[in-house]
Amino acid sequence: MKFLSKYLILCIMSVICSLKSQAATFTIANGDVAALRMAILEASKNNDEDIIILASNGLYELTTVHESVMDGTADKGGVGLPTVRGTLIIRGNGATIRRATQRKNHHRKSYYPKRSF
Repeated sequence: MKFLSKYLILCIMSVICSLKSQAATFTIANGDVAALRMAILEASKNNDEDIIILASNGLYELTTVHESVMDGTADKGGVGLPTVRGTLIIRGNGATIRRATQRKNHHRKSYYPKRSF
């Protein structure tokens, strides 16, 4: 009986270890900035070496602010893509990521900290 219990526990542990997350590969269609943002966010959720593959000679124009960058005292402006956390490989394939040229100052956000005197 003890042998069977130990064997069963060993089998369960083997299955659990094999369920460890694996690196993901995200292939992003030309111009699909939303998919690029989501791929970066998903890749940041694990500690694996995920890969993002951009379209060959693709163009990704950032038209909205993803997050605002603060240094504690002043607003440094908005950024178009999430912050990469962990290990991420981006295969650019000659693609370009840039801010849209027709922006109406929507990449900047004012920040007025509350002050108490």
